[in-house]
Amino acid sequence: MSRKNTNNNFYGSCGEFLVAASLSKRMLHVGLLTGNAGNIDLLVSTKYGKHPISIQVKASNICSRTRRINGTRVKGKYWLVGHCPTTVDKNLWYAFVDLKDENAPLKDTEIFFVPSEWVAAYTFVMKSTPYFFMSDELLDSDFCDIDSFVRYIEGHGGCPCVPAQMPWGGENEGMSTTKVLVGMKRWMKTKKGDENA
Repeated sequence: MSRKNTNNNFYGSCGEFLVAASLSKRMLHVGLLTGNAGNIDLLVSTKYGKHPISIQVKASNICSRTRRINGTRVKGKYWLVGHCPTTVDKNLWYAFVDLKDENAPLKDTEIFFVPSEWVAAYTFVMKSTPYFFMSDELLDSDFCDIDSFVRYIEGHGGCPCVPAQMPWGGENEGMSTTKVLVGMKRWMKTKKGDENA
């Protein structure tokens, strides 16, 4: 096994433990899956065992990048997702972890929660490798922070995070970030209405 692959394994394990610890600290049940569990790394539910969610964790120590969108350089972060995600389920989420530099303290780690619907819709392929990108503007919003995710899983809010950040590709080509945010809020209300129906 190459040194790069070995490091990636450590980063992946580190990300899973960090996400599990962060959610457990917020009084959620977290099951860390091992072995051949498909595309699921964690199983999460409320402290009463309600609203189970499956989470796939993606972690990296080199996330900050710049991508050209409609002729404009947009700063953000992106993660290798391993394959082009096609599974869309309201109970399947991704936790993207920015480990920063390998010597950075754990308190500087950032975790972003994203529904599988958005990951499947906005993963892009570069040199035959699929990536998921989030702009800094959306990362600075509260759509994908852990507290929003906790409110969602506890049934106290609409869909959190939803980083529909990429104003490129398909029908979203040319969309401004403001329009994307408006679309995110509309999607959140729709999902909340579906759950209350």
